[in-house]
Amino acid sequence: FSSRRRHTRYIGDWSSDVCSSDLFQTSVAVCEQAERLLLPLKDTPEIRAKVLRTLATVLDRKAYGVMRTGRSKEAIPIYQQAITHAEEADRLAPSRRPGLQAASIMPWLGEAFSRSNRPNEARQMTEISRGRLEKFVADEPFLMTARRQLAYATSWAAVEAFEQWDFAKATRIRDEYRAVYKEMLKLDSRNNTYINNVGLSFIGAAMTDMLQGNFAEAEQNHREAIATFSVDWATTFMKGNASAQHAQLGLLYAATGRDAEAVEQTTLMYAAMKPAMEQMAPESREREIRQEVLRHREREIGRAHV
Repeated sequence: FSSRRRHTRYIGDWSSDVCSSDLFQTSVAVCEQAERLLLPLKDTPEIRAKVLRTLATVLDRKAYGVMRTGRSKEAIPIYQQAITHAEEADRLAPSRRPGLQAASIMPWLGEAFSRSNRPNEARQMTEISRGRLEKFVADEPFLMTARRQLAYATSWAAVEAFEQWDFAKATRIRDEYRAVYKEMLKLDSRNNTYINNVGLSFIGAAMTDMLQGNFAEAEQNHREAIATFSVDWATTFMKGNASAQHAQLGLLYAATGRDAEAVEQTTLMYAAMKPAMEQMAPESREREIRQEVLRHREREIGRAHV
């Protein structure tokens, strides 16, 4: 239960659109089984703090799976219970870093609030979590658990500002998000998750630029994203994100009368996705979905020609 495959989300991460929910449903079932085993133990005074801490972790994972299967409203009370257990455990027997477990869950509760159309509570929870996590990072600059969750909370704060059309705030917070990941890359320069999320920050910048009519800046940010995703050791997931950015550049060029460049970006879009496609079974549902995504992107570029 100790880790998440992906601990950040950012606008423009199109690859998540084609992920199956099967793994999350399995995760929820496993967590529920663990919860049933732990609940009878939590009233034993000698081990209550330890059981509550473990329960908080289990419920955190369960809520994540519930949210990722489209049931954000159901995830909210689960996250809240996880935070309650973590805080009580620290009151009973303070951990080495009291408050870190609860602070690390709070950004995810913020996302659940946001996905449930409760924006005020989402913003409040995100800001509380950022404040607490920033203190941990200030005290222990190399505490990667706090840094990762701070990066996530900051990315979500940028999304919230973007959705409020507060572009100045979104840009400022997005730059903070990018800075957090660049600091982490100094400690682990080949970490693909960190690299991918730096790339996603450029996608967010490009979207903001497009909405404000800053096409030259948008082009530059799309290119920065592609360059970030295209390291020699890039995963197929990162190559998929690079492919999506070639498509976005194609749309931009087509809409501004740069037809030859639009055609070039369409070709690069398919080329970037090719390694991932080659790893899929020829008749698989995943391959079919990816092919349709590419065809859809190409049609969009075609319709965008001025």
